[in-house]
Amino acid sequence: MLKDLLAGPNCTVTESKFLVDAVTGEEREVDVVAEYDDDGHIFVQSFEVTGRKKPADLTWAEQLIKKHENLPTAHLCLVPWGGAYNSVQKLVKANPRVSVVIPEIVEGSDGPEIKTLFADVVRLQPMEVVATVERPNGERGKAILEHDFVVCSADGTELGGAGELYGEILNSEASIEMVLRQAHDHPNREELKSFILGRDYSALGFYLRKDEPIVELQHILSIEVTGGVVFEQTPLEMEIRTFGEQRFAHGRTSLLGTNGLVVATLDDQSDVTKMRTQFGAIPEVFNP
Repeated sequence: MLKDLLAGPNCTVTESKFLVDAVTGEEREVDVVAEYDDDGHIFVQSFEVTGRKKPADLTWAEQLIKKHENLPTAHLCLVPWGGAYNSVQKLVKANPRVSVVIPEIVEGSDGPEIKTLFADVVRLQPMEVVATVERPNGERGKAILEHDFVVCSADGTELGGAGELYGEILNSEASIEMVLRQAHDHPNREELKSFILGRDYSALGFYLRKDEPIVELQHILSIEVTGGVVFEQTPLEMEIRTFGEQRFAHGRTSLLGTNGLVVATLDDQSDVTKMRTQFGAIPEVFNP
């Protein structure tokens, strides 16, 4: 996750990638592979990581260096989180194709430095959905949408339920970002109790089918969703370390019952520059 944040536009980072041994033809799994495209020439940087708390020993380093002798690895980076013995450092210095990077804890005046972030969670609970519609005779009116109301195209082909249509409003990236930002910036966000979201559908050709008293297709011009807001803020304490010259912070948290991992790159003042989160199998990258 950290390497992905640090990678440039011409670099592809893959976790647990298999590289082919040029001698045996067998695939060997590598913890992290960064492939740099330099005008069509691919430079492969491989990372082998150990999370053991005790320092990595010479045997560990020798085995990995041997493993990569016949792999397409141009440079091998060993990453022992628990440090490494001097013998490992000496071995690496004698091999220009290998380096060792230890994620060192950043110490402050009162012990290890901690970066505290706050995750905003906003739950939207729709209560009423109102559509502005145009009837076949040109008259406009309002219609309260129920989840199972039928939505059709202009020729009457059934497209789905109304719930799918207004669900797009609630789940769209733009709506989520807007609600999160407004809730976060609200001076009395704990008192924020309701929301209104809307969208223009006039050019999309969606029709609401009314079966009573006669079958009629009503052109959906817009939809407005109103409902309740539940705002929560969860603190996340992240340990600060260095990766070479780069500061970063990492920590685990749980949101809405799902466990996740957060990794952030930091500047010299320990302010977040980029952040990556992974909850379950879905990673997201964004700039704060």
